[in-house]
Parts: sequence; C-alpha cells; structure tokens
Amino acid sequence: MKRILLFLSALFIATTAIAHTINWYVDGSVYHTTTCESGEDVTPPTAPEKYGYTFRGWRSYTPIEYLESTGTQWIDTGLIFDQDTSIKIKVNLNDVTVNQYGYVFGAGDSAQTNSFEMYTWDSTIDFNYNSNNSSEKISSGDTIVVDWDKNKIKYSKNEEPYVQITTSYVPFSTPYTVTMFAIQRPNGIRGTSQIKIYYFKVYDKGYLIRDFIPVLSKDGTPCMYDLVEHKFYYNAGTGNFIAGPIVGE
Repeated sequence: MKRILLFLSALFIATTAIAHTINWYVDGSVYHTTTCESGEDVTPPTAPEKYGYTFRGWRSYTPIEYLESTGTQWIDTGLIFDQDTSIKIKVNLNDVTVNQYGYVFGAGDSAQTNSFEMYTWDSTIDFNYNSNNSSEKISSGDTIVVDWDKNKIKYSKNEEPYVQITTSYVPFSTPYTVTMFAIQRPNGIRGTSQIKIYYFKVYDKGYLIRDFIPVLSKDGTPCMYDLVEHKFYYNAGTGNFIAGPIVGE
C-alpha cells in the first residue's frame, strides 16, 4: 500500500496597526488629542466647561472655512422660497465669465417671475426677487456678503460699506426647491458655478430655519451641515466639492 504524505504549511500575514490622531476642538482650537488604532473604540475627553453655556456633546463633523465648487456640483436645500424668506450668505466668486450664467443659489420659472436667485452674468452679480432684478459690477475673486431681508437687499463687496437696494414686495413662491451652487428651473438644474460658499442662513418670517455651514463629514466628504436640523447636505451633482481649510488650523 502506498502512503500519501501531505505537507501542510502555515501562512502568516504580518499586520501592522495603523495609528490615528483625533483632535477634539472647542471654539476653533484643539482642546484634546487622542491617539487610537484602526477598529479601536475611542473615549471622548472630559466635557469642556464654559461660563454661561451648557455642553451638549461632541459633533460628528469638522468645520471648514468654505465649500468650493468646480462647476458641476450643487446641493438641494429642500426649501421653497417665498416673499417671507430672508437669507444671509457669504460667497467668493472664483470665476466670473462674460456672457455665461453662474448661480450662487436659486429656483424659479422660465420667465424669472416666481424667482428668488443670485447669480453672476457678464461681470455683474445679480439679485432677482420675483422678477425685480438688481445688479452690481464685480470681478473674478470678489467676496460678497449679502443680508437679503425679503425685498430689501443689503450687500458688501470685498469688505466695502454695505449698499442697500429695495424692490417691490409682491406675494410669490418659487416653483421648485432652491439649490446652492446652481438654480433649479423647469428644464432642470442650470447654471452650476465655480464659487466658494462660507455660510448660508435661511429665515422664514424672521425665524432661522436653515443654518448651513461647510464641513467635512465623518468620512471626510466635503459638504454642508445644517445646524438647525443637525443634518448633512451632500453634493447632488457630479465630481466632488473642494474643501477649504479646517477652521482653527
């Protein structure tokens, strides 16, 4: 009888633990640093104390200075704007191209009658409130801060003194939800732009209903986070947003 000999060999795979550094921020500064390995549970540091404030917990995102689009990204706010909507926004206009629309935000019909929108066109920044259009001369790279209280538009360009515009107050409602970095019209999303948004606050009858800030989500994705709903708003277009510097670094 023949014997069959089996030779068994053990295969050992060397594994090296990957160390991660986690910074815990308070008011934009590093409060505590934790080092851990992949798959390891992380224990939060002792809750910080600040006179007059109650600590509610550690947030699941990293604030960044701005969210930058390359021309193909956009975000749906999920909101219908009307004559009682007010906004505050800070935006840097990366690229202002002659004879080409680039939207900061907006929604409206084809005739721009039921519209609430802000866009660049032929070296101007345009504010359209229910077909009442106002323009300001701009250049690529300008930073615009806007306090748009219903039909009263107050804006500052590159930290210059505010300019105020007043348009007629007429009841209306946008036919679609308002999008950031583009506009939503009957023929779909249009006017995607190359801009940076630093913040976008939306009010209804004076009450803050959305407070969008640029962040990195838990997996590092650049997006917007609403401080009112405690919800992430991600890119609905193609490609990826560019993240600005982390706040405090």
